[in-house]
Amino acid sequence: MTTATDDTMMEIAERTADALAAAGMVFIEDDKLGALAATLRGFFIAARVDFDRADAD
Repeated sequence: MTTATDDTMMEIAERTADALAAAGMVFIEDDKLGALAATLRGFFIAARVDFDRADAD
């Protein structure tokens, strides 16, 4: 399983932003991608999505 590093979370955020833009839903500026990555990481943790967190105990 891949560790969800900051780089991985940024890639997920970029792909999510691209998908939202392609669907015509919203355009997320590049300077907001860090916030999207943090939000997605928080969601994964809160939803107990099974992924290998870099900050896991």
